[in-house]
Amino acid sequence: MSDRVDVHRCQRVLVTTWSIGALLTFFLMILQTIHPEAPLDGERGWAWLLSLVSPTLTLMWGAVFSDARARRTTVTVDRFAFRLSLGISIVFLFTVTLVLLLPPFLQLRADERGALLERSNLWLAPIQGLLGIAMGAFFVSREGGTTHRSLAPLRASTT
Repeated sequence: MSDRVDVHRCQRVLVTTWSIGALLTFFLMILQTIHPEAPLDGERGWAWLLSLVSPTLTLMWGAVFSDARARRTTVTVDRFAFRLSLGISIVFLFTVTLVLLLPPFLQLRADERGALLERSNLWLAPIQGLLGIAMGAFFVSREGGTTHRSLAPLRASTT
């Protein structure tokens, strides 16, 4: 069995995982913040969620769009780096989802609800750090020849 896998397939799996996870957490946050008597303060909750999900989701989609402009050549990545990135992504997104599901069941006072989000950073930040390392290893493990299309035709048509 090869220790290398196609980068485009891996990117699709990662971006699908992150997109589904982000949509789920966004939906849960809407439910948690839409009503005046909602369990979470809207501004505080959305700031917390977006700071956790947006950087990695933006990286994923940026990589997919960048590679879409590249000429199709065989590019591979390390299988272990991909699996590690995927596994930590799933753990991270599951943990974020769990934090969003807790407030209605814990019967917390209003001031305790925001404190739960802040406290959750104590365990989410280390997972997010490991995720960043794994994603870095994933992108650094690329091998093969991807050449980006020239921008010359675009420049020539605008002059």
